[in-house]
Amino acid sequence: MTAALEFHGVHKSFDGNPALVDAFFTAERGEVHALLGENGAGKSTLMNIACGLYAPDHGVVKVDGVSAVIDGPLAASALGIGMVHQHFKLVENMTVAENVAICHMASGPAGTGESLNAVRKRIGDVSRQIGFEIDPDRRIDTLSVSEQQRTEIIKVMMGGAEILILDEPTAVLTDEESLRLLDQLKIFAGQGKSVVLITHKLREVFSHADKVTVMRAGKTVEAGRDPAQLTPEELSRLMVGEAAESENLEPRAGGDVVLELKHLSAQRANGTTALDDLSIELRAGQVYGLAGVGGNGQTELAETLMGLRHLETGEFSLGGEMLKRPSPRALHARGLKCIPAERYIYGLAGDLSVMDNFAVSHLNNKKFGSLGWINRRAILRGTQEAIEEYDILGATPTTRARLLSGGNAQKLVLAREMTGESRVLLAHSPTRGLDIRACAAVHDYLRSACKKGVAILLISEDLDEVLAVSDRVGVINKGRLVGEFDAPVARDAVGHLMVGHA
Repeated sequence: MTAALEFHGVHKSFDGNPALVDAFFTAERGEVHALLGENGAGKSTLMNIACGLYAPDHGVVKVDGVSAVIDGPLAASALGIGMVHQHFKLVENMTVAENVAICHMASGPAGTGESLNAVRKRIGDVSRQIGFEIDPDRRIDTLSVSEQQRTEIIKVMMGGAEILILDEPTAVLTDEESLRLLDQLKIFAGQGKSVVLITHKLREVFSHADKVTVMRAGKTVEAGRDPAQLTPEELSRLMVGEAAESENLEPRAGGDVVLELKHLSAQRANGTTALDDLSIELRAGQVYGLAGVGGNGQTELAETLMGLRHLETGEFSLGGEMLKRPSPRALHARGLKCIPAERYIYGLAGDLSVMDNFAVSHLNNKKFGSLGWINRRAILRGTQEAIEEYDILGATPTTRARLLSGGNAQKLVLAREMTGESRVLLAHSPTRGLDIRACAAVHDYLRSACKKGVAILLISEDLDEVLAVSDRVGVINKGRLVGEFDAPVARDAVGHLMVGHA
């Protein structure tokens, strides 16, 4: 059988740093092919070449056995290649239906000849088919991260792709949503199409992948193996060179209440309820994990804590001080640090250097001088130390932040926010898209912050992460806190509350 997608001897560098070195990969029709590797291993770079975002420096790309020059997304679409990116390609001030329509304006079944009403109907049909719930008339900037992920998946599946590439598609989906999507991908592949699944979740490889390829440091180290021939430990060693482990600690009792939210209520721009009489206490030296299906108020709560959204009703107390309309600067000055869910929107300035991104939040505390006089030598020294301590691969102080892989960009945000004095840390989906070792490192960073007396609010749609790290777990559903548990917590009890069961 002719391979659907092939790479032979592919090289790619950015700013002189090699991202791919003689990489190769082959995906057949009729199969789900998992692509594994650490952050920065080259997985996304390789598939971005397939979808026309990058051109290889050297090497050959073949589609259905024919050499192809993919010089842009339209060329990729014409070849039947569609990709769901880890970082979304959506127009934020447009609706779900409008995003789908403009995506397929040049080609595909949702093109210019199809009315917006017809696009809305097909969105409903596809979303029901794969078990998602999405309102086609919601604006993108009112959606949670997981709802935006659903939009991206629906958009590509409506495009008629024969080769479907998904980069961490289940990173912000619940267990139930993930299973429905993966089952649908198996059906899709069974229709004679090809699915490439970039993932860090080994259980997805063993449950749904027909073949697995592993990359490390830009090179292919294992190609086209049957997952049944490998163990999880063998796959981990292939990915990272050794099994990654994270410290397993007893739950912490916590100290004094550092941050208190009482009776918060908020509405979205479309008038629907986002937060409904929500109350939470964070204690020093403790992780409070907030679990919930995306779109149930987590984004609005995070925006409130970041100073991006003002309270409509309720009370916000930090360190015993009641705050009315705190700005991001005021909150940061009082020791509230944030790791946002969308690192490239709220966490980093992509066109600035690693050094500038690292220094920006420290100018007010005079660590690197002030706005009137900046000590560039101190910034350079601090950045180099952060790169080494947080193992930010592919980074130099002068590298542009947008050239870092998703995981290494997240490490940069962590390095900046966890450097210096903190009282409260908001960690919103901090390991989204990270590999096994990077996830373990992030969790260890959170535990280290707890040892220093920092109160941590972990907002995550990855239930495994919430249960692994948290000392106390709350469940949010339709903007309300519907349950709280002290660790250790029964997974099924949290899961029932997440999906609305008493």
